[in-house]
This record gives sequence, structure tokens and C-alpha cells, in this order.
Amino acid sequence: MFFVASATIAAEHSELSADVESIDEHLFCHDGVPLRADVTAEILDIDRGRFSRLMGLLADKGAVKKVVGYVCPTCDGLLEHVPNEGDLWCDECEDTVPLRGRGDLGMNMWQTLPTAEKTGRTLPEPAVVTPGACPRAKVCIQFVGGDRGGATRPQLMLPREEKAIREAVNQGRFRDGFAFADPVHAASIDDIIACHRFNPGIVHLAGHGDDRHLIFVQDRDLIAEQRTLDRDQVITLFRNYPTRVTLVFFNICHSVDLAAALTEAGVVDIAIGVPGQIGDDPAIAFARTFYRQLAEGLSVRQAFELAGLQLGPAVVRPNLFSAAGVDTAAIRFGW
Repeated sequence: MFFVASATIAAEHSELSADVESIDEHLFCHDGVPLRADVTAEILDIDRGRFSRLMGLLADKGAVKKVVGYVCPTCDGLLEHVPNEGDLWCDECEDTVPLRGRGDLGMNMWQTLPTAEKTGRTLPEPAVVTPGACPRAKVCIQFVGGDRGGATRPQLMLPREEKAIREAVNQGRFRDGFAFADPVHAASIDDIIACHRFNPGIVHLAGHGDDRHLIFVQDRDLIAEQRTLDRDQVITLFRNYPTRVTLVFFNICHSVDLAAALTEAGVVDIAIGVPGQIGDDPAIAFARTFYRQLAEGLSVRQAFELAGLQLGPAVVRPNLFSAAGVDTAAIRFGW
């Protein structure tokens, strides 16, 4: 257990110890982040009534507290406060929602307290590979983030997305089967070409901001020239990686054509792309659940379908593609 309160509750209620341990690890990996009760219970596969009871016990022992969060009435996404204003922002609808008079949108969430006593246990860091061959016993994940491309929101989502993926993998039973190459942020074309040095099995490309575009830096002068990659260039890129990449995840808007092109050309085994526009929060939530389930030993198809539970009915849903003869329900990573 990571929290003293969790260990105490597990000792007092042995019949609940497995659920307590799952909640304990989830809280530790999302320390201080407000968590929706319904979503968290679903991810952990715990009955909602039992989940509420356990969170109440943790609250009684000073480990967590209830906080109020706000949900978009249109797409069910979480709303964020607009700095220095009284409005809320929906990253999915890309619109503001007045906070005043919206009290009915408030919902209870759970958040760990900074004063919660910890046992001192820590999760082992996922392996980090250096240039050269990634150990064959592990699948190497390469994170690549583009430049902000003039987006109006702060460039904070890429580190958040990379951290979410690392934490998700680190929670899985088969986390020792994964390794991470050094992440690349504000990538240039040379950067993504050079990623072949790590022999990645999975390449995750992320955009962010108002439209989650993936824009590469052409140079790094004071005023950087920017450019994108078209489908032929993406095919050329991955066709010439010395070690074949199994999965490419385009977690960016309007990327479905790129994903389809890679698998149609047979350059990679599996690709994921987004057919329209998706906001930061749902994109990151989808990626977090997808990689967590891969690290739990589920197939790509199973992980992809379970990750879809994170998306509301109005949110654009990623598409999964596979090359000829590749069965996504049979491919697993890390074990």
C-alpha cells in the first residue's frame, strides 16, 4: 500500500483488501488530481456502491476529501476554470460555459490530501533506454510531441500527456515489459527521424492545444519555421526505420488518413488515428486507459475498446487500423 490509511482499512476489512489496493495505487499515481467517482470505479472495475464506501473510509482517516468539479452539459467532458475569469472552459466543445448559475453542473469528485500519510513505498520507474537496441524482452515506447503551432492555450498538455502514459503503464501488471525512450517535445523532422535509434515498438505522436495539430519545427532559430508531414512522407519515415514499428498512435486531430495510409502500405502493423477534432482532456484520458490496459496484458483491440469508455457520446472517437493479415485481438505487448 502507498497510503497508511489504505493499509489500515485493508487490515480492518480483509474482504475488501483487493479493491482497497486498486484504489490506493490509483490515488497514488494521480496524487492531488480530482477523480470522477463514476469514471474511476469503472476503470478499476469496482462496484460504485463499494467504491463510495471505501472512499468514505479513506476520507474518515484523512487521506482524501470530496471536491466539486464541473461537467460540460453538451459532451460530458470536464470543465476547466478560465484564468482570471468567472467562466469555465470545455476543451472538447472548445467553448466557455458561464460558472454563475451553473451550480447544478457541480459533481462530487475525490482528491488526495497533501497531508495524507504515505507508507514510503514508491512505484519502480519504467526502464529508460538509451540509443541502441531496446532490450528484446521489453517494448519501447517513443513519445513525440509537435510544436504548439500558434495555439492560444499554454503549452502544458504535452508533458501532461507523456506523464499520464508513463503512470498508466507503471500501474499495469506487466509494467516490467515496457521501456521508454527519451521523449521529444517541440520535435523537428530530424528529431522524429532519429527516434529509430531506440528501436521503438510503439510510437505515440501527440498534438495539443485548441486543435491538437502536430506541427514540426523546421529549425530552431529565434523565429522557427514550421511544417507538417503528409501521408507519403509519413509512409517514407516509418518504412525506413531499421526495426519495424508495431504500433503508431496519432493522438492528434484529423489524423485518420495518416493512420490508414501506414497500414494500407503495410509499413506498420497497427495504427490509431482521429477522424475529426478532439480536445486535450478526452485525448489524454483515452491514451491513459489504452496504455494502462496494454500494460495489464490485454490485446490492442481490447485496450482500444476499453479506452473508448472514456469518451462521451459527442466526442470524436479514434479509429483503429491494421495491416493485411494482422489481428489486433491477438497482439499483446510486454509479456
